[in-house]
Amino acid sequence: MEGASGPPAVRVLGPMRAEASSATILSSPTPRPSAKARLLFLAGLAGACASAPGSFPAPSPPPPAAETRDGKWRQDLAYLAAELPRIHGDLFRSLRREEFERAIVELEREIPRLNDAEIAVSIARIAALADDAHTRVELPPARYPFRFHRFADGFFVVAATEAHRAALGARLVRVGETPVEEAAARIAPLVPTEGNDSWLKLHVADLLSNAAVLRGLRILPAEEEGRFSFERGGERFEVATPPLAAEERPAWVAAPEAPVPEYRRRRSEKYWFEEWKASGTLYFQYNSCSEEEGQPIGPFLEGLLAAARSNPRARLVIDLRANSGGNSALLSPFITAIRKDRSLNRNGKILVLIGRRTFSSASLNARELREGTKAIFVGEPTGGNPYSPFRELAGLRLPNAGLTVYYTQRCIRPGRAPASAILPDVPVDVVSSDFFAGRDPVLEAALAVPAGP
Repeated sequence: MEGASGPPAVRVLGPMRAEASSATILSSPTPRPSAKARLLFLAGLAGACASAPGSFPAPSPPPPAAETRDGKWRQDLAYLAAELPRIHGDLFRSLRREEFERAIVELEREIPRLNDAEIAVSIARIAALADDAHTRVELPPARYPFRFHRFADGFFVVAATEAHRAALGARLVRVGETPVEEAAARIAPLVPTEGNDSWLKLHVADLLSNAAVLRGLRILPAEEEGRFSFERGGERFEVATPPLAAEERPAWVAAPEAPVPEYRRRRSEKYWFEEWKASGTLYFQYNSCSEEEGQPIGPFLEGLLAAARSNPRARLVIDLRANSGGNSALLSPFITAIRKDRSLNRNGKILVLIGRRTFSSASLNARELREGTKAIFVGEPTGGNPYSPFRELAGLRLPNAGLTVYYTQRCIRPGRAPASAILPDVPVDVVSSDFFAGRDPVLEAALAVPAGP
């Protein structure tokens, strides 16, 4: 929800205009070949697959670039069709191969009639069919100057560029002529969730300001300006604005501007803790499963553990709400130490805050805490599925479009998963008024949990 900067830049296709249907064999007026024949043709366009040395297969070198706009898109689609099944850990674990192949063939047929945004979004929809939350397309980064979050009472502007500060705190009602809930439903198939509704909420809200998505789904027209309808205090207003250019780096304003709750003050730090004597709390915020430069995590966690042991009456709050992953092994020794220490691993002593941004390695740490300690979990279900079989993230770059398709290289064979997320013992569904007032209902609910003996 911080939204102070845009997503990483992705090189997009240069000017590419739809060519006449007679320009390629696939668009000729002769009878259409069978789906199987078309897939073989696409695989031929992509070139032979070659395995690279190492633990996991590497993407094959791409073929020389085609000369035409449609040819380039067909080449990228062929490359995806040949490579993703080969290098993904198990693309067809839950996806039927026939469904994947049919989607490829149908998109290839439609390329001459679609614009670039529609093709990019269609490729994202194909990648999402695997229902592996890590397997997704990094779409072109141009976005409209708002960031949205879905609260219990709707979608609201939680960040905006300085020029659109007036929209902060407003509820989004419509995008173009489309009601926001309908727009959200159309975006949803682009998000692989592994059955996790928290992850869907997070990413649908983010994609509601992505220009390629809104144009590719025809929620907004292809021209530069987009219209957004908002409501605040019973009054409706509309903002018409072009998307930000990929190279723009405007100043962003995040809400609430004041007061800023404690959990948002130090989000740029990967980990920190402090003692709150007034509430008898040792608060530990773990924002990234990675090392902080200049502050090795080993000594840091030793200091945290010492502080927890030196004050047996203080509750230990572990805040994982902003942590989207990294290396889960970094926190594991700390969790093991807690598990073995009876003075810490007791009812009411450890409180873990989780939410829709708790993903990947952070959700694995949440699972460790759930299964190995007596911690009480507060907040929303994690965005990550800690029982997911998919591991080892990598990227496949489509050579002409420059789009990156992220995928997992390894698929383990876990037992039956009890859920698609770590669920809170104390669920808290935050409403917009609490957020914009600078309150932290999740932390408040955690501190209201009766302390143990």
